[in-house]
Amino acid sequence: MLLGGVGVGYVWQQSQVHKLGQQILQGETKLEALQQQNKRLQLCLDKLRSGPALDDRVKKLGLGLGPANSTQVLRLLEPVAKPPGPDDESLPVANGLAGSNGWQAGVRK
Repeated sequence: MLLGGVGVGYVWQQSQVHKLGQQILQGETKLEALQQQNKRLQLCLDKLRSGPALDDRVKKLGLGLGPANSTQVLRLLEPVAKPPGPDDESLPVANGLAGSNGWQAGVRK
């Protein structure tokens, strides 16, 4: 009886291993198909975002869009911050120990 139970358990275990192997194989196949689809869709997206494709779409839809004139472009310069020096009294407190006026206690009164 014990030997029969062990044999049935072994066969069941092998059956489970086979089923899990099939599930893993199906998952890997699905993953590969999805990766290929992702690559195809990425290529399609890159093509749609390209300049010539956008120009063709604008012409096809009759939107009347074109490149901006130099007078329509406003360029903003980013200000360069001066690094604080060791005796700079205008440094705000970042650690929460500020007084009622927003400056560190003892630094400026």
